[in-house]
Amino acid sequence: MPRYLKRTGKNLYVDGLHLLSLCERLTKDAVLPGAPAGGGTPAAPYTMDTAGAWVARWRQSTREGMVYYKMAGRLVSKNHKVYMGDVGPAYLQSTSILESSLKAFRSRYGRLPKLNLNYRYAITAISVIKASLGLNHVAWQNLRIEKTGTPPANWTASVLSAHLVDMAKVSGAASNDPNDYIDEKDRLLLQEWAAKNAIHDPQYQLLAQRVVDPGLIYAKSAESVYGGTRPAPWNEIRHSPLLAKAVRSLMKGESPSLTTGTGGYDKDYARKQLLLPVMTMAIFHAEPARNPRAWPINLMILDLAEASTARFTWDAILWHPLAIPQAATTGAGRVLTTPMNGPRGQHARAVPIVGRQPTAQEKIEHALAERAIVPITNTLKLHLVGGLIPASPTDGGRIGGRPLWSQNKFAATQPFDFIHQKEIDVLLPWLLRFPEIATHWSIHDPTAPDATFVQPADVLRRQIAGDPATTTGLINIAARLQTRIGTLDYMQP
Repeated sequence: MPRYLKRTGKNLYVDGLHLLSLCERLTKDAVLPGAPAGGGTPAAPYTMDTAGAWVARWRQSTREGMVYYKMAGRLVSKNHKVYMGDVGPAYLQSTSILESSLKAFRSRYGRLPKLNLNYRYAITAISVIKASLGLNHVAWQNLRIEKTGTPPANWTASVLSAHLVDMAKVSGAASNDPNDYIDEKDRLLLQEWAAKNAIHDPQYQLLAQRVVDPGLIYAKSAESVYGGTRPAPWNEIRHSPLLAKAVRSLMKGESPSLTTGTGGYDKDYARKQLLLPVMTMAIFHAEPARNPRAWPINLMILDLAEASTARFTWDAILWHPLAIPQAATTGAGRVLTTPMNGPRGQHARAVPIVGRQPTAQEKIEHALAERAIVPITNTLKLHLVGGLIPASPTDGGRIGGRPLWSQNKFAATQPFDFIHQKEIDVLLPWLLRFPEIATHWSIHDPTAPDATFVQPADVLRRQIAGDPATTTGLINIAARLQTRIGTLDYMQP
């Protein structure tokens, strides 16, 4: 895709990389009204309903530990690495998927699950429980935990959850998975509930798979209440603005509606209710926390999807369509009929990892070699290409997070990269939707040897000496960017 905007009627170009720098500057400088509600705990999770509230939260996010958000009745966790997870229904007020599943288990069966009495696991479990209770021998024997596996009667699901986590942390324990200390029969019931009611650290491929087939979330979602049919098939939903509108409503603090325009049930409710909150938090909270440019760029993607723009379908947005099926990224993958360009990715190091350590220059050269564009010939490598969301490729968030603006000037800390091009591939088509910009610019890479380029400092200042028309064109671009940064609304051309 082209990288430049060409000035109408002139052999003058603006580098898309410099426009990204402007985007970053305007986002970092933005002072927006609105603040989040809540305290970030399971009992009082944060909620956001304005652009200002969203920006305030992701700006803070990399400097704090575990916090919780409520969205459409779901409780979404964010850890210190800014990874998101759907913990379960918000009313359970749980700190983890494990705690939510234990609460749901007790609500359904009237008891807590039994402990795993297999010798390897029982040793760890009993030692942790004994230490926590501090009972004498007679009182301990009366509990009969070693015989029945039944937790103390006064324990809540939260208490059991905490102790299971402690068991997994014991040095030399049989397992570091808290679930393994639960009796197998009850463990299967807990895992079944968690698979249907929570999502742990979703990856973009997983999100795309669940949009393609909501039956992967809820077994019952394959039996829609609307007309007794299955939820909308992928060939219908991927071209629809429905998902974009639903995401936007979630960002404004609203819940997906159960009704359609005709008054019937929304046949896509299961897909929207469980998938979209954690997906929305990943795209509009986690990604901007790593790369501030992701805030306006991802809102632009939402606009383009809602406008049913060609290429901006939900299969292409979240992940590469050819790599959505699990079979495409496991085993031998599939050979691509037509190779496509993408980063080279990990390869054998040019320097030994044992003995002499690589110099700083060698590290730079190796990193550049990994980012070199090469033909991608197998679906196993499409994780390096990802979807239209710039952060979706492997390592895309970290690479894209390197700044392009610092101390009031263009300050690229790495060469032009595949992730930069993905951002530009969103930014330029979005800008040209607006007539006042399209009259001044077109998307076109320079070909003539006498082409001239607007300097990055002039782009950031939005002022070209002696060229008022081009100055106006840059001012119009900045105005649209500022509006996009400051509102959650769909921006109509």
